[in-house]
Amino acid sequence: MPADNPNPPKTHRDLASEWLLSLATTPVLVGVWGARVAGKWLQELSDLSEEIWRGDRLPVLNFPTTEEEDKE
Repeated sequence: MPADNPNPPKTHRDLASEWLLSLATTPVLVGVWGARVAGKWLQELSDLSEEIWRGDRLPVLNFPTTEEEDKE
C-alpha cells in the first residue's frame, strides 16, 4: 500500500545532515571572502613594491673606469 503522505517526517539523520550543512556554510563563505581580500591585498602590495623598485627612483651608480676602458 503506497504512503498517503508525500512529505514523510524527517528523521534524526536528516536533521543532523541539515545542521551540519548549515554550520559548514559560514566557514566556507568566510574562506572565499578571505581569499578574495587576500588576493586584493597581495595585488596592492605587488603594485607598491613595483613603484618602490622602479628605475627612475633609484640612484645612478657611476662605476669607476679602468685605464684600458679609457683607451678604447
